[in-house]
Amino acid sequence: MSTTLTATTVRKAHSSDLPGASRSLSRAFFDDPVFEWIFPGAERRALVVPAFFDVIVASFHAHDQVYSTDTPAGAALWLPPGAELLTEEEAVAFGEQMEELAGQDAPRLGEVIDLMESNHPHDEDHFYLNFVGVQPTHQGQGLGSALMAPVLERCDREGVPAYLEATTTASRALYERHGFETIGELVCPGGGPSMWPMWRLPPLRPEPTSSQPAESREDSSTAWRKPE
Repeated sequence: MSTTLTATTVRKAHSSDLPGASRSLSRAFFDDPVFEWIFPGAERRALVVPAFFDVIVASFHAHDQVYSTDTPAGAALWLPPGAELLTEEEAVAFGEQMEELAGQDAPRLGEVIDLMESNHPHDEDHFYLNFVGVQPTHQGQGLGSALMAPVLERCDREGVPAYLEATTTASRALYERHGFETIGELVCPGGGPSMWPMWRLPPLRPEPTSSQPAESREDSSTAWRKPE
């Protein structure tokens, strides 16, 4: 599936798109408050953040849920319902790789990952938007919304919730415009920046008609819930 926005097309990423997707995300999150807290100093981030996204993008591509643009401008990384990003064996190698690339900043990176994982909802299947970002030179053109659109449209068709963590008030406002609601606040240790977990319910299904069997009416009226 692809979405066209003016001269830019959003589509599922091919292997050849991954370097551009990684580059777009590293530029989009270079000045993000959480990344500034994990990797203090612009020179340090310029060295580490691109390598970080190379690893992250490759991991999500294994699930065929990386969306990018025909020219490198932005990317979105989704995890489908019920999926684990990594197998146990892959998780060990991933952790070692992250610790090596983060170096002296590995403790802060680990704290943020632990904070996100310990607060991630597990009581209901959902699509998880781990990252969506647009290069600064392409921001303000609706590309972030276009990158989210294919999966959000699928959520609406299939009646599946979506979840993410916003890291800025501006991104939080964007997600709210697309139906996400803030369900809490996560504060990085030691008075670090905040993240806001957000949950999006799909549109309600039509009310069942009286001609439906009672069992059918009960099943179809089950409400989608926010995670507890």
